[in-house]
Amino acid sequence: MGIAKQTFPDFYSFARFVKLLWLFTADDVLSILIPNVVCSLAIALAGSPFESRISQIEVLARIPTVVLWVWLNLLFFNVSNQIQDASIEEDRENKPWRPLPSQAITQPQARILYAALGPLVLITSAVTGGILPSISLQILTFAYNDLRLGDRWYFRNCINAGGYLSFLVGAVQAALNTCDLEYSDLSIRWLALIGCAVTTGIHAMDLYDQAGDSKRGRRTLPIAMGDALARNVLLVSMALVSLSASRVIGVSYASSGPTMALAAVISTRLRRLKPSVRADKATFKFWCLWIISLYLIPVLDKVWFSN
Repeated sequence: MGIAKQTFPDFYSFARFVKLLWLFTADDVLSILIPNVVCSLAIALAGSPFESRISQIEVLARIPTVVLWVWLNLLFFNVSNQIQDASIEEDRENKPWRPLPSQAITQPQARILYAALGPLVLITSAVTGGILPSISLQILTFAYNDLRLGDRWYFRNCINAGGYLSFLVGAVQAALNTCDLEYSDLSIRWLALIGCAVTTGIHAMDLYDQAGDSKRGRRTLPIAMGDALARNVLLVSMALVSLSASRVIGVSYASSGPTMALAAVISTRLRRLKPSVRADKATFKFWCLWIISLYLIPVLDKVWFSN
């Protein structure tokens, strides 16, 4: 009985700690964690746009490794973001369940956690694959949060694009058990297209939180250039990327069909729905699906349309 009394508190303390870490990342499960895990595995299984040197069984066996890589790197960024004084104040109003506003962890404790995560994430990435993308994410995290470059739309959009690309490439490296991908013309054009799409369209996530961003002093694109212009930039961005995707990447036109269909859905929403927090949040979710469809264009071309 004495052993049980000692063991169960330890177990529950560990479970609470795991839940605490999870709450740091909960908001980005659908936008970052799941898309990168699923798409990187699909890319590794299909062998396009990066050639796979391991069997499909070996790729599937690495699912936990891919999840770990994406989640740890996401945790590092989110802890960095949420320990900022302004973030804590904002979360007290909008997301009181997060670890810091709910007082599940103090700010000094969170800073210690952040300091420990840096080397832990890099060591893990060196073992799993994805070390260079992990280093890239740490540099971008410092620029975005500590240097506060994320408060200016031109830096904010570019840093987000770098982050999206780093998460994707790192997850693929983890899936393929390598730190050194072989880049073909196809993969370079594909990554460039994704980078352009995110740079010119990531402000879709800023449409529904203009009040909060304005209060915090962020100059996001909708605030700096106006809501109407920001929506038009998003429309033009998606149209150009969707229509040019197959030609730019060098794949069959049909493989970009889902991308064009989702762009049409988002365009309809932006033109016909009255701007509101609820509608714009849903539109951002559709935009995330649209980005996923870009990730999968080489996979669809390889699986459906290659001889």
